[in-house]
Amino acid sequence: MAGFQLSINGRFWVSTEGKDAWGAGAGGAITLSGRDPVRADSLEEATVVLRVRGCDYFLADGAKGYFLLEWYGGSDPARGDDLIGEVASYGFKDVFYVSQKAKGRVYVDDYLLWRSRAIEKLTDKCD
Repeated sequence: MAGFQLSINGRFWVSTEGKDAWGAGAGGAITLSGRDPVRADSLEEATVVLRVRGCDYFLADGAKGYFLLEWYGGSDPARGDDLIGEVASYGFKDVFYVSQKAKGRVYVDDYLLWRSRAIEKLTDKCD
């Protein structure tokens, strides 16, 4: 499979990871092989800011607030990883970890939270 270029908020990433990588589709859509295209404006960019050892939940900080995510497979996120995905709605979502150049699967438990509320919810999940 040929490489691709992905642009979110004016930042670009290039990958040649193959069929499991993100790529730019027609009409401003972003596609992940085997999945339906996603409108680029529905994607959020966030950074993993808190991960508790022994717990599958983690916090990611985005431009609109914090996201409480549960890791469900694929690449295991680490603090400082940038991710891209449709994480501004509940449910299971595919994400792309930019620094790892790898995809993952998460469950969005909550989104667009204030910092204090996000930490409180993470603490409840990881006790």
